[in-house]
Amino acid sequence: MASQTAKSGDTILGIAYTQGFKSVDDVLNDSGNSSLKSSRTDPGILLPGDTVSIPTKALLQSPSPIDAS
Repeated sequence: MASQTAKSGDTILGIAYTQGFKSVDDVLNDSGNSSLKSSRTDPGILLPGDTVSIPTKALLQSPSPIDAS
C-alpha cells in the first residue's frame, strides 16, 4: 500500500482525484486512514505532514461476449 505526505493546501479529494479514484470515500475509508479520519472534525482537511494511505486499486473484471464462447 502506498502513502502520500500532505503538503500545504492538499485535500483528501485532491489526492483521491490525482491518484485516479472516482470517489474520495475510496481513500478516506481505507483502514490506513482511520486515525486521520477520527482525529479531524473535517477529515477532508489535511495538515502539512499528514500521511494519507493510498489503497490499492482493484481491477474491474466483467465478462465479455468473447468469454461466453
